[in-house]
Amino acid sequence: EKKKKKVKILADLAIAGKKAKKIKSTVTADSADAACTEALAKAGLTTDNAVCEQDTSSRRKLLASYTIVMIPDPSVDSARVIASLESEGYTVTEQDEDPIAVLRTVDGVATADIDALETEADAAAELGTGVADLDTETKTADAKVASDSGAIRAGVFAAVAALSVLALA
Repeated sequence: EKKKKKVKILADLAIAGKKAKKIKSTVTADSADAACTEALAKAGLTTDNAVCEQDTSSRRKLLASYTIVMIPDPSVDSARVIASLESEGYTVTEQDEDPIAVLRTVDGVATADIDALETEADAAAELGTGVADLDTETKTADAKVASDSGAIRAGVFAAVAALSVLALA
């Protein structure tokens, strides 16, 4: 279940064109799962919007101390998460990584599936750029229409004023 959540979050990050923000901290707890539960709660996260696991690349520092890594989904404000953890007294490090590269380290995910996701993510990024360009063009056109509309109104008011003067004469 945790692996599925990790794969989903990494895929969502890739499609959104965002980096995987690995937020790492050492937590004193009875187990790695308990350390993750505590860290997620202190960070204002849940297992619905983040994945948390023990960092197996670092050794446990004390008997009841675990270094954990959390990766929030794209909807989460990572800066807020880090600030929350630090305000609770945790020392936090963060690292941005390519979600596709992280996904390639997850056991059991087929390389062909990752390659297909990478192609889709690239296409989504191109589409996002195209949409942003269209949005800019639309705003520019809207501003021009507003400007032209203002000029037309000014011209109409001037014409009405001129007609009023002629009618009074």
